[in-house]
Amino acid sequence: MSDLKRALSRANLGQAALLAVPWIVLQLGGFWALSDPRAGAAGAAGVGAIAMFAFLALAVWFRWSHVQLANIVQNLTDADAEYYGFFSFFRLWGDQLEFIRRRNPGYLNALRLNYIALPLAFLACVMNFWTAALLMVLIWLLTGMLVRLAVVRVVSPQDSLVPWAIRCKVILLLVLAIAAWGVVRYEASRAERMCDAKLAQLETASEPVSAADLAKRYRLTGQNGAELVAAWKMIPAIPDALARLAAPVWIVSVPPDAYVEMEKFVFNQDAPMRKLTELERIPTARLGCDLAKGFEGVGDTQELIMRYRQLEWLELLRLLSAASIGNDRQVGESWTGWGNLRRQLSAEPALIYSMVVMGMESRRLDALERVVNEFGIHSDREMRLLDADLAASEKELAANLEQGLRGEVALSLISGLDPMVEWSRASGRFSGLSRLFPAFQWARFRCKFWYLEGMERFRNAVSEPQRLEAAAAWLRVLPFGAEPVVSVLSEVNGEMDRYVALLRKVRSARVALALDRSRKARGGFPETLADVSGLSAELLADPAGGPLAYSADGFEVEAVDSAAGSSRMQKFDGAEIGGRNGFRLRK
Repeated sequence: MSDLKRALSRANLGQAALLAVPWIVLQLGGFWALSDPRAGAAGAAGVGAIAMFAFLALAVWFRWSHVQLANIVQNLTDADAEYYGFFSFFRLWGDQLEFIRRRNPGYLNALRLNYIALPLAFLACVMNFWTAALLMVLIWLLTGMLVRLAVVRVVSPQDSLVPWAIRCKVILLLVLAIAAWGVVRYEASRAERMCDAKLAQLETASEPVSAADLAKRYRLTGQNGAELVAAWKMIPAIPDALARLAAPVWIVSVPPDAYVEMEKFVFNQDAPMRKLTELERIPTARLGCDLAKGFEGVGDTQELIMRYRQLEWLELLRLLSAASIGNDRQVGESWTGWGNLRRQLSAEPALIYSMVVMGMESRRLDALERVVNEFGIHSDREMRLLDADLAASEKELAANLEQGLRGEVALSLISGLDPMVEWSRASGRFSGLSRLFPAFQWARFRCKFWYLEGMERFRNAVSEPQRLEAAAAWLRVLPFGAEPVVSVLSEVNGEMDRYVALLRKVRSARVALALDRSRKARGGFPETLADVSGLSAELLADPAGGPLAYSADGFEVEAVDSAAGSSRMQKFDGAEIGGRNGFRLRK
């Protein structure tokens, strides 16, 4: 009888361990892998491998102990028996079955439940009913123990065949499994409270967190420039030849009559050009995005954005054609008008609009670089106008990006901020799994918190770009559980890098205008920027920290041969301010 008791104890303990040990490893190990920066993807994979190894090892042990128990029972009885299933017991036939039924009236029902519990659990998993799957597994555990005990009592009249020590171990395993779940669930609740506190902090600081908050900042007084753009039935198409000539590249070997054709096109588009000038006098615009729809409402405005891009091309042609004939006054008007198009879109409450605005300003700076190098600006009045406009642009770009970041957070909250939505779509089972594995809930709330924290860090870096490196470093040390939000914030970090590069280019353009005046007066470029009068220390500082890069030893740039239609890297004598992506001046 001692062998029978030991075999029964091993089988019961093995079944309990088969469920509890992998569960505890997944709960606590999974939480560690998601929350500890040292774990990373390798840690998560390691936890999964350990849980799988533990499950397989315990499954083999349970199978072996089951077979041992079945052999002992069959040796002690002369009844026919049939062993079936990897995780199920065996059925007895004949008189012994009738004896079991009389001694344990619920035996057959328990046997049936044990037989179908695991298939039902698998079906529940497939159908995304994870709670029901867990219930079926627990039923399999309980009925398995009852069935084994009922069969063993056929050959043993003892009322208690399982020692108390084994019972305590089984209970301890189940308690530890519940405790592991409870610990992680507590951490998930803490993460939820932290997320709620962060949202409350934003509301206290009067940050927009809803459509109503954004609407207060989105009000328009006066004429709406976007309405005029939307009502513009036919914006003139730019001929391919002129589009290639006006491309933001360095162009050499320009045919003599190339700009003549551009001037003719601008002259023939007199009515659209006058309409464009009228539009540029309107200070603001509202594209009309539906704030209540979140990011879906932003997507509805893409057609208007494309129309503004077409208007940019028209203004670029007017700018280049004016520069080609030395009309500095028209160059200044076109430059200012182009800037006003950018300013119209500067009140839109989303990061995508800030990117559009920065793109417009970058293209405007490319055009200025080309005008200064290819044609020159000869009027001191227009040079001062350009410098003043560039100085204002730096402040406007900062204010626009801050607003875009604030609007991005609000639109994310309106859209149901869930940085783990991609994980949810990938698995299709996040909502159900999160109830069984609260580490997913912890990651979800922490990702929300990290998103809000990261956007605040980036917003603070707008006025102090030197803080951007610290924000990027913080992003790099987030744990594996932050992977969904890291991908989102990395894109924002990339846009912040483009913002810093644009600020550098704006300052480089202002320095280039001063250098151009100095070159005309002295006949060459100075060795250092300190030799140029009228440049402030703030202007000579790189936005990312340190002095603004400067070299008077020439520069290399990809130049397009207009006649041949090819491009190649070409060396020019001159100065380069702000590095390769800054502003260049030819001698």
